[in-house]
Amino acid sequence: MTITSFTRTNDGTVTIDGSNYTVQNANQSYSLSEPDSNTLRFQLQAGDYWNGSQRSEIAGSTIYAPGTQINLSYDFMVEPGPVDDATGPGKFTVLGQMHENSLTGSPPFAVELVNGDHMAIDIGTGNPVYLYTDPNPIVRGQYYSMQVQVKFANDGSGFLEVWRNGAQIVDYHGPIGNGLGTYWKEGVYRSASSQTMAVDYRNLQITTGAASAPTAPGSTPTAPTAPTTTPTSPATSPPPSVTKPVLTVANDSLWVAGRGGTVDLGTKVTTTDSNDRVALHITGLPRYESITDNLDGQTFRGSDITLAAAQVNSGLTLTSTYRGGGHPVAALTLTASATDPSTGAVASSSPQTITVTDPRPATDATTTTSLHGHHTGMDHQPAAATTAVTSTTSQSLEPTDHPQVAAANTGWLANRGFALLQQHFDPAASSLATSAAHPVMAADHPSDTGSAMASLASQSFALLNQCLAAHTGRVDSGQIVAAVSQATGWGYDALLARPQH
Repeated sequence: MTITSFTRTNDGTVTIDGSNYTVQNANQSYSLSEPDSNTLRFQLQAGDYWNGSQRSEIAGSTIYAPGTQINLSYDFMVEPGPVDDATGPGKFTVLGQMHENSLTGSPPFAVELVNGDHMAIDIGTGNPVYLYTDPNPIVRGQYYSMQVQVKFANDGSGFLEVWRNGAQIVDYHGPIGNGLGTYWKEGVYRSASSQTMAVDYRNLQITTGAASAPTAPGSTPTAPTAPTTTPTSPATSPPPSVTKPVLTVANDSLWVAGRGGTVDLGTKVTTTDSNDRVALHITGLPRYESITDNLDGQTFRGSDITLAAAQVNSGLTLTSTYRGGGHPVAALTLTASATDPSTGAVASSSPQTITVTDPRPATDATTTTSLHGHHTGMDHQPAAATTAVTSTTSQSLEPTDHPQVAAANTGWLANRGFALLQQHFDPAASSLATSAAHPVMAADHPSDTGSAMASLASQSFALLNQCLAAHTGRVDSGQIVAAVSQATGWGYDALLARPQH
């Protein structure tokens, strides 16, 4: 980064490495300064407004089209001063952002301070969506080296990866932004405050296109170049102490339906030391899942996220947008940490794992399928040759998968049909096969006998139809039809010749 043209005047132009940036500040002598040719210093005091907000920034003139991979690197340092007071609804402090090419709306990527001096990465364009929140406050007067690779796209091709001092803190893949062009802004932008804050930026570099992930460690902490205030040491310091927090997981195995399904994460963190700042660190969250707290409705995404204890204990809801056909299982690793605000000492709980299956596998049913796919039953047993048959009971037939057995069943169906026809024409017949007797209960009245005979005839033709529909080729259906036709004639002849009573 080389500053080749500089002005502190509002609406003026600063040139860095050949790119122009517009100055946006309250036009005070301290609003913007140039400590050296690689560094810019921004300062805000109470009442320093630009365009309705407290702001001292520069805005890049280069607009990056949506879908472009942007590679951004820079160092920044918050000078010593009071802990940031932008806490509560409507409060914010932004330290660097990729702003969309519109006059309104929140940036789709911003580095912020939340809960005091805790660094957070926000991608929300309406309500905040924090992909990362540091459980520890930043160190005032220390430079942080930031590397960012981002592609703004409002579909699954979008992504954001962030490294701080060489360690990756965000790895998010999914929709980001509103499909608009973006430009870089650095400085301080915040809600109304009476505090004085100064931030230094140096070594800004921006490129586009594919780039390798940073591998070298980040910058060595550097003392501030021009601090405005010296932190005041307390008269008495509490003894260094920190208590290991307690992490409670209600269920270490959860399932959630995709396409918007939700499940309670069932997690709590507690401590016996009310002085400690407690947070929950979660790793392993897949791209198709997110976690929302019930305290302020913030939604967290990414493989490495951190939530404050109040957010955790308000209740956490895991949401899945999985749209595939499998049953993916995610292993979430949860670790609670406590930080002593005076000494910075940290104590952590033992990690716990929650496995989340998405979606839950369905219960399999055992089925038996016929050879031709026409009938399916549950644990169906083949009908035995000796099963008694009445005119009011329907019979389900399930041939097996072997053609030899299917052919045998076809022959059995034909024999059974002929036997039933014989009963129809000779009610005195008492069996369906020679292997077993099957009594037929005839009614006392001729009209009843006629009804029973008609039913037997209907059943016999139904059985023959099944036989003809399912035969395997070893039985000639034309011969069966001819035989039935001839048997019908014989039956009626016998009926007419028999004495009537």
